[in-house]
Amino acid sequence: MRFSHKLIAGAAAMGAALSIGVAVTSTAASASQSAAVCSPDSRLQYDYYNSGSGGTVLSKWYNCTGSHSESTYGYRIKPGGYSGYVYYSNGGSDYFCDYRDIYLGAKKVSRIYMAPAKIEECS
Repeated sequence: MRFSHKLIAGAAAMGAALSIGVAVTSTAASASQSAAVCSPDSRLQYDYYNSGSGGTVLSKWYNCTGSHSESTYGYRIKPGGYSGYVYYSNGGSDYFCDYRDIYLGAKKVSRIYMAPAKIEECS
């Protein structure tokens, strides 16, 4: 009887391991389907203040769609060929459209979302 209990327990463990393997594979497939779209020919330039709502203006560049976390005081977005949204730490947001700069008025930016396709507000 002891042997059959070990055999059943071993089979159950193999089944659980197989299930986990299938789950990991399907998760990996989902992640690759929602991959960011990147363009070497176009990029968004985000200008921000290096110290609070004043001081020197610094820049970051992004050339892939998706969300980009920030915790800076925004000066300007030069979107290049991208459209999307900028979210502020106070809960507000603005949108930006291809090749149209927007000025952010030193609001604290929490996130920049670059859409993979033109957003409705820009149509």
